[in-house]
Amino acid sequence: MPSAIITFLSFSHLLAFGINYFILDDIKNKKRINYLLVPLILLFGVIVGSYFTYLDVVVMYIFFLILSLKNAEERNVVSSLLIVSSACVIELVASQVTKPLLYFFIEKQSILFFFIFLLFYYGLLILSCGLYKKWGLPLIRRKKKVNLTAYLLTISLIVYFSYFTIAAYASNVYLKIFVAVFYLIFAFLGGVIIQSISSNQDLKIEAEKRQLEYNIHQRYIEDLKNQYQGIREFRHDYVNLLTSIEYYIENDEFEALKTFFKTSVQKTKNLAGTDILHADELNKIDSLDIKSILTMKLLAAQEKNLNVQIEADEGIRLNQKVDSVLLIRILGILLDNAIEEVETIEGGKLLIGIFSVKGDTIFVIENTARQKIEPMQVLKQKGFSTKGEGRGLGLSNIDELTAMEPNILLETIISEQRFIQKVIVIGEEG
Repeated sequence: MPSAIITFLSFSHLLAFGINYFILDDIKNKKRINYLLVPLILLFGVIVGSYFTYLDVVVMYIFFLILSLKNAEERNVVSSLLIVSSACVIELVASQVTKPLLYFFIEKQSILFFFIFLLFYYGLLILSCGLYKKWGLPLIRRKKKVNLTAYLLTISLIVYFSYFTIAAYASNVYLKIFVAVFYLIFAFLGGVIIQSISSNQDLKIEAEKRQLEYNIHQRYIEDLKNQYQGIREFRHDYVNLLTSIEYYIENDEFEALKTFFKTSVQKTKNLAGTDILHADELNKIDSLDIKSILTMKLLAAQEKNLNVQIEADEGIRLNQKVDSVLLIRILGILLDNAIEEVETIEGGKLLIGIFSVKGDTIFVIENTARQKIEPMQVLKQKGFSTKGEGRGLGLSNIDELTAMEPNILLETIISEQRFIQKVIVIGEEG
């Protein structure tokens, strides 16, 4: 058997680990520097593997975990731990499944069988990672088993690699002791660091949530003050109008009254009958958080002179178990995207509906869309915006946000120049 093939097979597990991590952590949609860092980590793993069996995977595991945390924008350390551990476990399982085929190739020593083995092995890896990313990870997040799964996988990997590494160096007492001490220190320090980082991140996220709530409430209070001031000004103008009308009537100046009515009074008819911020509809919602974010976005649309319609059922009550900050962020992103789209279309409309159906609350955000709207996979890319690269959130992190809250579902419909987003908040009995 050619030595090049033997060398490749000796380190193929590292390449497999790297491919799995590349897929599961969605590296292609992140910083371009990752395209250089991942190969460098693979190269470093190969160098370590040339001297210490099994330690190559451990070293790569540590570097991939650091890289995942570096790339993460909203993910905590345990989520990164889950992704890296899953990538490693999938590689181990795929290696065991394809081992009979590998033995068959070694026996035949055929280049043709070698390529068949590679196709099957890496095809199995890519398929497994794709299915796990599409179904496995979202299920774990919906069931809120991220911490449990991440810790179980990590502990299993530590036990697995420590056992086989110690067995590999059983004949050398000093190396055996070194490996055992290494894994003990690695497990202890790793656990302490991960727990510390995770706790700090949880505190930071909680602080950010509270700050976001405070900012939204302050903005809502300010909006209410502005509305009240507007009402006071209108009342003042209304008194002046009545005074002027009274003057014209008392002096029998009906022609002047007719002119005054057409130029000054009639235009107030539309103003008086217009609910600029749709207060009647918003008052049907009992959640101050939701009313706040809707008010903010309606003001933004009003400033852009957009055509906005809103309709809500009476007595909208949200499931109290739902993370209101997550829901605010989801609605905020969807409304920003809708406003951005309608702004570019002549005669565009934004329709907002809030309905209660069998205990569930459904938010429908429908906007006019361009004739050639991008595919969903493009819209979900990080930084995508119709106004230029890096200017918008698109739908990039909507899936991640909805996955964090099992009581929130999202349905997207693109049809006949309409873009419809349905956010379903499952009721407490749902």
